Amino acid sequence: QHFLSKDVFWEPMKELASKYPSYLLDRADVLTPDQVSCYRSQLDCIQRLVLTYERSGGGSFSEVLAVLQEIQSYGPPPPELLDGLSSGLPWDGLEGGPTGASQGKGAVGSCSVM
Repeated sequence: QHFLSKDVFWEPMKELASKYPSYLLDRADVLTPDQVSCYRSQLDCIQRLVLTYERSGGGSFSEVLAVLQEIQSYGPPPPELLDGLSSGLPWDGLEGGPTGASQGKGAVGSCSVM
């Protein structure tokens, strides 16, 4: 539970959310419509998670866990967005995630909607 606390997880999630818009814009010509939909859904979930943390009290563990499970249902975020973020994020170990991330153009295909 401590790992998912606001003190540990809020800043990396804010940073991750800030990276999505430019990523989607910069890769509009190489992402499929399904990938764009998946990554937008991930962004929506991450933004909801950030708002959950920003509410007074930082949100309950069950709220945070529910949003994280929804985020994971879309697969890992693009590996390029995870560069420089803390390790131990909920996508570590998932195919295409930071511990098994593919590099280059193939990395774009990690969205589970496909």
